Amino acid sequence: MNLRLEVKPQDYVVPVKTIHSVEIQILNLLLHTGVKVCVSLLDINEIIIDNKYFFITGEDYALWNNNDDTLIALVLNKLGLEKQM
Repeated sequence: MNLRLEVKPQDYVVPVKTIHSVEIQILNLLLHTGVKVCVSLLDINEIIIDNKYFFITGEDYALWNNNDDTLIALVLNKLGLEKQM
């Protein structure tokens, strides 16, 4: 049995989670068109905080040219993240 009730609005605070690493997975590759990737955002215990999906096309796709460093830079840039040295 499922029940859905309307309730008086109340703030619900979610704990802040810190991204410590990302995992990039290529989901779909359309030759000469683009690539769909899933980026898993992981905490310090390697537990997924969230998944972000991107479809990389056009000039960004042309830059990739199977160079993983370029793909990594594109994804990190889209997320506003930097690679730890």
